Amino acid sequence: MRRLIRFLLPLLVIGGALAIAQYLLLNPPQAKPRPREVAPRSIEAMPLALADFPIRVRSYGELRARTEGDLVAQVDGLVTEVAAAFRSGGRFASGDLLLQLDARDYEIELQIAEAALVQADAALREERARSEEAARDWKRLGRKGEPSALASRQPQLQAAQAAVRSARAQRDRARLQLARTRITAPYDGRVLERLVSPGQYVGRGARLARIYASDVFEVRLPLNSRQLARLDLPPGEIPAGAGPRALLTAEPGGQQWQARIVRSEAAIDSATGQLHLVAELPLPEDARIGQFVRAEIDAGTLRDVFVVPRSALRQAAPVAAVKAAISDVAQGAPHSAAAGAGDGRGSGSELLVVRAGKLRAQPVTVLWGDAQYAVIDPASSGLAEGELVNLSPLGSVQPGLPVEARLVGVADAGADQTATDQAATEEAATEEGGTDGGTANDSGAGESTAAQGEG
Repeated sequence: MRRLIRFLLPLLVIGGALAIAQYLLLNPPQAKPRPREVAPRSIEAMPLALADFPIRVRSYGELRARTEGDLVAQVDGLVTEVAAAFRSGGRFASGDLLLQLDARDYEIELQIAEAALVQADAALREERARSEEAARDWKRLGRKGEPSALASRQPQLQAAQAAVRSARAQRDRARLQLARTRITAPYDGRVLERLVSPGQYVGRGARLARIYASDVFEVRLPLNSRQLARLDLPPGEIPAGAGPRALLTAEPGGQQWQARIVRSEAAIDSATGQLHLVAELPLPEDARIGQFVRAEIDAGTLRDVFVVPRSALRQAAPVAAVKAAISDVAQGAPHSAAAGAGDGRGSGSELLVVRAGKLRAQPVTVLWGDAQYAVIDPASSGLAEGELVNLSPLGSVQPGLPVEARLVGVADAGADQTATDQAATEEAATEEGGTDGGTANDSGAGESTAAQGEG
């Protein structure tokens, strides 16, 4: 019996161990799930408030004189005298003597013409006396009626009169040629470039200088279709005082001048697809021809809109954007992805708003944007006044993240971005200006406009 127990006991132990092992394999222990607590993330947020936003359409151009041209010689001659103001940058008034050509030959021609006129006039008086004498002889001989033209020497009288007219015209032309040896200023202005010097012989039609009138400056400003749609200007000339104002800022330098849009050009630039508007301003004393300027054109005011820093906008995820578009179409409301074509509106944009302590992505309609701010349409964006909008850079954070918001104002949030935006603007303007050189007001300025004016 004892021997049987010794034999069965190890078998029972092994069998029990195998049974326990099989049970544990079939029924492994499971850890009870514990809810993970996510610490709220601290962010900066601003409350939405309705406000009015003045729109400024940006463009770039160069200062040019409204009246500019070449001073050209009308007679041949040797340059004998040059005025002190006749040099690059010199100022002159209308009628001032700028150049004097050698006038001796023209003085002699005038004397010859005057002498020829005296001779022709004397011949005319003599022929008139003969005509009168012929008429008296006709009556003295008792002939009836008026004498014939030949009898009264009318052809000879008319020839003498024509000779006087010709001589007088020769004298007037000699006087005009003599007067043209004095090159005078046609208007108040300045000299851009002088092309002749004392002692130089010039021919008729020779360019003497490049000058411009100093009364009014012009700036050609290229704008794209979205900017033009916002301005809504009539084609061609704009009635006096009816064009929008434009603030011009010199770059570099920072001088500012007030101008006004006076007309739009007739054709769209085929290279850039942009139309040039022309702004005029009275001559600023501290301005220079060819100076590069940034223009901010007054394009009206958007009423009762939400204004947020540009950095608060995010690109909407494709799926979310499609869902929002379908929802908006179903409700008959414009969606941000398609709204505002030609109106400077953004597409596929969203804001992160704080709702119930968590971040939520909200698709929005951007009515307008510049380098610093974005203007949101309250009606089609599903936002309410007083809602909190995230301003902190969160990268690719997913909506639903618990947050703790610290309130800031839109001015405070925008101030942090001002230095960065200005640097980006100056860099873009420098790149465009450096690429095109002297034609920055054409294609290069247009590209800069698209980058800055539309944001």
